[in-house]
Amino acid sequence: AGAGQAIEDAFILSNLLGQVNSVEEIEKAFHAYDAVRRPRSQKVVATSRDAAKIYEFEDEELGSDLDSIRRRLEMRYDWIWNEDLPKQLKKALDIMGIKASL
Repeated sequence: AGAGQAIEDAFILSNLLGQVNSVEEIEKAFHAYDAVRRPRSQKVVATSRDAAKIYEFEDEELGSDLDSIRRRLEMRYDWIWNEDLPKQLKKALDIMGIKASL
């Protein structure tokens, strides 16, 4: 997930910085970037710990039940794979006070 996060971050940040027209706007761009990206990155960190427990058969609920593990893993990554990056970018641009049609 870390490599994917880096690509997502680059997409959002490069688009925000592309809208900067003055030194003062740089801080707005970083604030907007942080506001939209931090919650997702923190969720990746938190759920990665949970995933490690599953992979190591240390999850108290699933144990070593391979069928249950498979079903859980198939569902648990939907929120990572199906993220709407244009929607995140629009939210960040709104935070910066820039109206954009994406």
